[in-house]
Amino acid sequence: MSKASAKIKVLEGLDHVRLRPEMYIGSTYDPAHLVTEILDNALDELANDYADKVTVAIKDQVVTVTDNGRGIPVHNVDGFDVDSIVIAATELFSGAKFDNKAYGVAIGLHGVGLAVTNALSEWLVIEVINGSNLNRYEFVNSTLTKQTTRQKTPNDQSTSVSFKPNSKFFTTMGFREDAIRKRLYLISARVSNSTILFNNEIIPKVTMNELARYYLDIEEDHYLTSISAKRDPQSVTMYISYDNEKTSMGDINLNICTGTYLTTLTTLFVKQVSNLYPTLTRGNITSGLKIYCSAFIQDPRFEGQVKNKMVKDISPLLELLVPRMKALVTTPFFKAHFEEIIEKKALAGASKKLKKVKMVGAGNPLKDCVNKPGDTLYIVEGDSAGGNFFKFRDGKTEAYFPLSGKIMNSANKNINEVLSSKKMKYFLEAIGIDPLNREQSNFRYKDVIIVC
Repeated sequence: MSKASAKIKVLEGLDHVRLRPEMYIGSTYDPAHLVTEILDNALDELANDYADKVTVAIKDQVVTVTDNGRGIPVHNVDGFDVDSIVIAATELFSGAKFDNKAYGVAIGLHGVGLAVTNALSEWLVIEVINGSNLNRYEFVNSTLTKQTTRQKTPNDQSTSVSFKPNSKFFTTMGFREDAIRKRLYLISARVSNSTILFNNEIIPKVTMNELARYYLDIEEDHYLTSISAKRDPQSVTMYISYDNEKTSMGDINLNICTGTYLTTLTTLFVKQVSNLYPTLTRGNITSGLKIYCSAFIQDPRFEGQVKNKMVKDISPLLELLVPRMKALVTTPFFKAHFEEIIEKKALAGASKKLKKVKMVGAGNPLKDCVNKPGDTLYIVEGDSAGGNFFKFRDGKTEAYFPLSGKIMNSANKNINEVLSSKKMKYFLEAIGIDPLNREQSNFRYKDVIIVC
């Protein structure tokens, strides 16, 4: 007997958000992402110079976000019998950001933030200035229950959105206020002519240099520099240094996020260093490299609604930094860093050469003693002088090394040049000195006496 197949269902309105909230907000552990969704709309006004003040307040699980921008436009929408505000709060993929007409650069992108927040809230209230009036919309369980209009007052903000998340959609109802505050610091630093308030406290102003230090874990007295480029309305700034561990981070349109743009930026920098120092590998150059990239771009692409990974290729914008990178890698801090790496590579290569030869290898003219370590090593002038030492020395405790001709003056030579001399290499082997690591040198004698 065959089983009946399941019937096809069509979920209308916001039903799919409530059924699969993780698809829209990433995690249902807590409702913190709903704050981001509403905040992003205020930031669009701020980042495009239509507003200079944004407030965020959280009290008794109620969130309120306001801005003094232009206000959400109130107008009729073709095919609907309710206005644009109701549509934005109840219909997915509705909004004014699907082209570049409303904003040069957009923070909120997908046209779902207000509707998703409404879908996952017990109630939501929107107040919008419309000409000389203030329109108020009240939603309960996602449904418009009341709509009023009154005369606006001087204290009214252009847009105000308040909501209380519905506990049945979340594991916990606490807000990660530290994470919210952290992003507000970024916004305050990135949009310098702004005032940002969180729970009635003004977010202190920090510079982007200070913020980059925080994210890259660079001490205040350690070197950090930046280079910038702009192609209106887009812009990019790269903060860069070297420290103990490799780190790359960035923000795109006021969202802290990873993405291929960080790899592209690193590759461009590596290429400029390689052109100047061709012996360095990518691994040499990226070891300890710290980069923070901050950019405003048009039409960004994120992997999912949460916007924690940016996937759009912005190479043309990043390539505007190349002339500045070329100049940067010749400055004293970076030049000293790369030259130190080259010196270490030379030492490592020399160490490898030494290890290929046994401590006293074939061909070494050393006449060793029986006991190890010996009492005395005599350095004598050639085999003829060594003949007498061979007869009269104590073979158990005394050794001699016949040195013929003039030995290399190594004062102004690098270690590779020194070790290219077989005579010098035998000499170091005889004494038991590792010139690359004196602490691990295996001295073969208590005293070394030069006889001349």
